[in-house]
Amino acid sequence: AAYQRAREAIGCNRYYGLVMLLGAWAEGRRWREQSFAGQGHRIPVGVLEVAHRLLDDLLASVRTTGEGFEELDAERRHKVRIQIKKLRYGIEFFLSLYLQRRVRPYLAALKSLQDDLGANNDVEVARKLLKAAVKGSAGKEKNRILFASGLVIGWHSHVGDDRERRLGADWRTFIGRLPFWNG
Repeated sequence: AAYQRAREAIGCNRYYGLVMLLGAWAEGRRWREQSFAGQGHRIPVGVLEVAHRLLDDLLASVRTTGEGFEELDAERRHKVRIQIKKLRYGIEFFLSLYLQRRVRPYLAALKSLQDDLGANNDVEVARKLLKAAVKGSAGKEKNRILFASGLVIGWHSHVGDDRERRLGADWRTFIGRLPFWNG
């Protein structure tokens, strides 16, 4: 019965109006000007200070995990990708606090790194799956799977060479860039 009442409440116009009002309030940044808990003063810790600390910590995790990036194996690079994803989500959470023209290039660099690292991870997963497929076969079937596996791995290796060069350059550019929240 409670779930039914909740579904009805979420489906009504009052709820929709509340969501729209809260969205406009957050986007308009009027919360910065309002008093804290009706006590006549502002929030004691600035949201920017909290955002900066969090983003600094997330960036430090990316840098630590990605140390020696170009020599990292696939497993370690996957861990770097996870840390990049956390940083990206943190930035997107606090996005409305910053000027978009400063955030966009930084986010674009993060997305590019995340996409390329994701593509590399997909190739590694495919290699493991293809090895497993070969192990479970014999005779002509095994030869066909080996041939098809060689084509797939060869194609990915060819495409991966360009991606690897770009990835190294993108990593160096990203790590050398001053974070927009500290600039």
